[in-house]
Amino acid sequence: MSAPLVVPPAHMPQSKTGRYNSLVVAGVIVLFGLCARAPQILTGGRVWTEEGAFLLTGLTRTSWQSLTWTAAQGYYQLPLSLGGTIAGLLPLEAAPIVFAMLSAGIFLLPLFVASGDERWRKGHGLIALALVLLATPPGTEVWLNVASAQFVLAVSAGLVLALEFSGRRRVVFNCVVLIAAGLAGMASVLLAPLFWLRALTSRTTERWLYAVVLTLIGVLQVVLLQNAGPTLARDRPNTPWMIGGIVMSRQILQWTCYPMDQFPFAPLNGASAMWGLANRARESGITLQKVALSILPALIYLAPLPGLWRRHRQAFWMLTAAAVLLLGSLGGSLSSPLSLILPWNACRYFYAPNLLLGLTLFAVASEVVNPRRKKVMFAVLGLLLALGFLEFHRADDFFFAKCDWYEQVERWHADPTRPLIHAPNWELHVPPEVAGGH
Repeated sequence: MSAPLVVPPAHMPQSKTGRYNSLVVAGVIVLFGLCARAPQILTGGRVWTEEGAFLLTGLTRTSWQSLTWTAAQGYYQLPLSLGGTIAGLLPLEAAPIVFAMLSAGIFLLPLFVASGDERWRKGHGLIALALVLLATPPGTEVWLNVASAQFVLAVSAGLVLALEFSGRRRVVFNCVVLIAAGLAGMASVLLAPLFWLRALTSRTTERWLYAVVLTLIGVLQVVLLQNAGPTLARDRPNTPWMIGGIVMSRQILQWTCYPMDQFPFAPLNGASAMWGLANRARESGITLQKVALSILPALIYLAPLPGLWRRHRQAFWMLTAAAVLLLGSLGGSLSSPLSLILPWNACRYFYAPNLLLGLTLFAVASEVVNPRRKKVMFAVLGLLLALGFLEFHRADDFFFAKCDWYEQVERWHADPTRPLIHAPNWELHVPPEVAGGH
């Protein structure tokens, strides 16, 4: 079984204050990073994509109607419904702050989940988790908005699956986390089979409870989807080589080559190279390219599993959760398969799987006994984090566009028939009769 993470000696018990020091430090790191990457979100104000639709619902319906409203995707999205309901009760100028604060709270939630595992709380797990939360590419589309909050909440669900907890209060807290994650969208629901597998292998009451809770929420979401009517026709990745190309592009190159594309010494443009490789494979018969794209990514996931099961059980569950989230997200993606290879497209689908891959590496490195192997693994993790922070500092003109919300609202007050432009190609038409109260 797993060797313990590095913790203080048994004869040096942590005080109650010291027990939460790492949680506070990790929380400060996350909040500082969230604000430092794109301060224009806070200074100029931003209501991102679907946030505008839920804000309009909060403005034009009763609180109960707006809280229970589902979007065109057909499933329930609690963060958007909650944010839109709260923002609808406040002046329009407050809407960006409401959504940003709710998103920041969701980003902090994985830290609170991990703090329930004694080894992660006493060791360096929370600090590592904070850094991985900020550095994991591609994080632009989930940054300080609740439109993509389900993918950050899926990380919290993955941690509930992987880590060890004790105490009745912690069980209740984890159940609330799973309910919130399941009600945020379909991402966390994809993990329900893994929760049943974990329950079968551990045979503890709390594990059965977690599986039942997430499954019931999943059934509710599926019922809502079935009642939503016909869905958009989607061209899903349905060949091993296309899925393999996406994995190589968005989970291997996304961490390594893509952050270096912005520098003159970059050996190649990884995005163009991988896109061209997959496109050529699509147009030909059985080739070495197709075989390589089909086998190599599968080996990256499958080869470590037996060893992780024997020696690093937490890492095993993190890696399997990453695989399930990736494959499930690809199945539900609105983007074409070939476009998913490009590093700037559909970023939300790859954030949680990539983050869980980073945590898998940390969990293994923390439990390795051999000093030389431990140093090598932490060096690799440090390199990945450094590359991730190169991407972190790249300002994305689309996701972090300066649509000054406060200026838009001021113009709207002067002319309530004017639409609010709250994101590129997104307009919010607020009825003039709402102007008096907002």
